[in-house]
Amino acid sequence: MPPDLVAATADAANRFGSLAREVPHDRPVPFVRGWTVHHLVAHLTGDHEWALGIVTSRAAPTTGLRVSRRRGERLLDRYDEVTAQLLEALACAAEEPDLPCPNFAQGSAGTLGWWPRHQAHEASVHLADLEGAAGLEIVRDPELSADGVDELFETYADRYPGQRLAEPLVLRSPGVATWRVEPAGRGRLRGRRTDDEGPADLEADPTVLLLALWHRTAPDDPRLRCAPGRADVVRRFLSGPLTA
Repeated sequence: MPPDLVAATADAANRFGSLAREVPHDRPVPFVRGWTVHHLVAHLTGDHEWALGIVTSRAAPTTGLRVSRRRGERLLDRYDEVTAQLLEALACAAEEPDLPCPNFAQGSAGTLGWWPRHQAHEASVHLADLEGAAGLEIVRDPELSADGVDELFETYADRYPGQRLAEPLVLRSPGVATWRVEPAGRGRLRGRRTDDEGPADLEADPTVLLLALWHRTAPDDPRLRCAPGRADVVRRFLSGPLTA
């Protein structure tokens, strides 16, 4: 069953807000070079402000995402405020998903329904960043993480050239989903679900796979199980430019 993406956004965003009041803001964020918890909270606050403006106006933004300049309690209070507003706007968007609304992946061809999905995965990945900084285990619903893998390929694969993948790869989360990743020319990739039941080049829990694709865990993480003789090509793929 597809995940309720508005509820998933609310769960991740609210957990993020609560945890951000517990973790010291000068603590480094693993796998995000140069970021502390403060940078993470300021970024997600700015992201929520940016997304809210687009969803409520249904117009392309005139500027890019702007990181919040607030700090400490003022930053946390602003995060809570804008998150509540965004969740209300996303709930409305989910009721009329086919109405036009631009986004950075589809441009003017986008619809309102794109935003609840994207914000669910944006909040989930950044919650993982915060949980990593707090030393907590990262646990997600498998179907939500699998949808996050789909969304990553659909949203980012054509935006970040520079991959050197020369042959298709099969990625599998046993019992959940399988993806085929192929070169798409000019250093870009194409990833999609497949019914291929043959051997996989890489197997992992969908949450671990999603974190690896987002460069939030090391390519040699032992939870990433590579087929014999395929470790080098898989790790080169995971180390390449996949997302922002």
